Amino acid sequence: MVAVRLAPLSAADVAAWRAQREVAGDPLPAPETGVVQEVLEVVVDEVAVGGLLLERTADGDRSRCVVRELQTTLDPGDRPRWAAVLAALEDHARAGGAEVVVTAVDLDLTVPLSDAGWRAALTMHAKRLDPGVLELQDDRRVEVRPMDDAERAAWVPDALRALRRGATRAGLSDPAAGGVEARLLALADGPVDPAELLLVGVLDGEVVGRFWGTSRPGPEGPVLLATTLDLLPGHRGRGVLGSFLGAIRRRLADLGVVEVRLHLLGHHPGLRRAFLGLGVGIHRAVMTKDLRAAVGRGPVD
Repeated sequence: MVAVRLAPLSAADVAAWRAQREVAGDPLPAPETGVVQEVLEVVVDEVAVGGLLLERTADGDRSRCVVRELQTTLDPGDRPRWAAVLAALEDHARAGGAEVVVTAVDLDLTVPLSDAGWRAALTMHAKRLDPGVLELQDDRRVEVRPMDDAERAAWVPDALRALRRGATRAGLSDPAAGGVEARLLALADGPVDPAELLLVGVLDGEVVGRFWGTSRPGPEGPVLLATTLDLLPGHRGRGVLGSFLGAIRRRLADLGVVEVRLHLLGHHPGLRRAFLGLGVGIHRAVMTKDLRAAVGRGPVD
């Protein structure tokens, strides 16, 4: 049987960990105003294997334990030890009053977390683009153009409802917490920053979908952070998504974008499959577990 102990790190050890990460160019998250961090050492069979940085926050009427950092020397394939570490983490979070535990991990750690009953609330995708090369696309029925003012005003409340509903279904914090809601509301009637890409997809003269992304400078060229994409109700299930995505891709090529990054909520498996089919790979995932549920072990869908 694997024995796991989570022990508080001394102030000196925490300072040393922070200094080490600073030197490596990957600093540990700094605490936000009013948020208390807890730093623990992970000890497995009396051998120190890494550290945890935890934050406890309120999310509506739920108390959340957010694992901001999970750094260990454990092999992701060592399922027995990971099962024991995660069980100890869940017990610790529950003892502190948390009802939900959340963390973001690289793809290789999604397997042991899934085995322990965690689910992917959100997946983070990225795709490198060669501005000089367009993938072959047979279906070019949909074209894109910028949203006009009336379309933008109608889109903002729809997008806000979708973000809030999606965050709730995924078990994540309210979009207001990350500033997305404020950015979205600012787009309703004010001047649009040139970095914001607001497009509609048009098929036979009719708007079928809407897209919002934000351009950021990157070391090799512009990087597009995609935030929302939706098809209007009358056009869902008609096979236009692929054509719409292809039209967005062509517009990005015109803008010289070299990489696209996007987050997909866990309850959109169809959309995730569509992006994976376009070569948009998963590189990280936000995993969550409801600690109020029965403590079970087994893969999650």
